[in-house]
Amino acid sequence: MRLSKASLVKILCFLFVISSTKAGSIDIINRCPFVVWAAAYPGGGMRLSPGESWPLRVDGDKPGRIWARTNCVFNESGHGKCETGDCGGVLHCQNGGKSPATLAEYRLGEANKSGPAFYDISLVDGFNVPMEFSPTSPQCTRSLTCAANINDDCPTEWKVPGGCINPCVQGGCGRPANYTRFFKDRCPDAYSFGLDDRSSTFTCPGGTDYKVVFCPNDILQGLDCQFWFNCRSHI
Repeated sequence: MRLSKASLVKILCFLFVISSTKAGSIDIINRCPFVVWAAAYPGGGMRLSPGESWPLRVDGDKPGRIWARTNCVFNESGHGKCETGDCGGVLHCQNGGKSPATLAEYRLGEANKSGPAFYDISLVDGFNVPMEFSPTSPQCTRSLTCAANINDDCPTEWKVPGGCINPCVQGGCGRPANYTRFFKDRCPDAYSFGLDDRSSTFTCPGGTDYKVVFCPNDILQGLDCQFWFNCRSHI
């Protein structure tokens, strides 16, 4: 069957619209010495053993977030629970995760538009694992890191199994406070309260590719797995 010229034009326009709404990709990498269950909303979820990665294709102008879930147990149908970052008891997340969780947040924009992409690390929902969020395309080089072992330093009243609660998540914080400074001092790149935009929001050109790395340095290497988590590896 031969297509008319008008039909070909419509198909090409449709394909262009689809491709233009793709902002780029984010490689999610686990460098922790234990299994994490990476989560993305939108995007789903993936079990990552140490050294494994998950390439995530990102839609153009939709905001999103990525985080690590820890100490998860899922059955064959993908239902279960996680100690930190749980997203409704499912492997493939359909919404955000439960606090505490270190978050990579983004609105990457569309590759064919001139507007900037926004990306940040947030500790407003607390902390569970160290994180890096970095562009991998040559047009942008600002790497964000939160590599402190906050779980080890966490005050007793904020400490929960597997993580450290930010009190902001319970009532909202419009300005710095003593408890937000605890997070900001350890991770200056990251949001510590909701209006921390000036020092915590970063931009790149639309169409930039990125990576999110769990445990980006060797801070956890050599730690007893039992000390950090129970390190269960159930699928």
